[in-house]
Amino acid sequence: MDNELLRFARLAVTVARRVAPTPSRFATPTYTPASLFALLLLRERLRLTYRGLEDLLCLA
Repeated sequence: MDNELLRFARLAVTVARRVAPTPSRFATPTYTPASLFALLLLRERLRLTYRGLEDLLCLA
């Protein structure tokens, strides 16, 4: 299960980098649109709420 989840997370990041727009050179975002989109895909895959995903990331 962990190996499958890791593969999915890597795939989500790859897809997000291709699909999401690049950040503006004037903006200094904490998170890029690609990383936020990858987290959204991971949240949907795990069927978590926003708070559940936040707790999971704090543990990692």
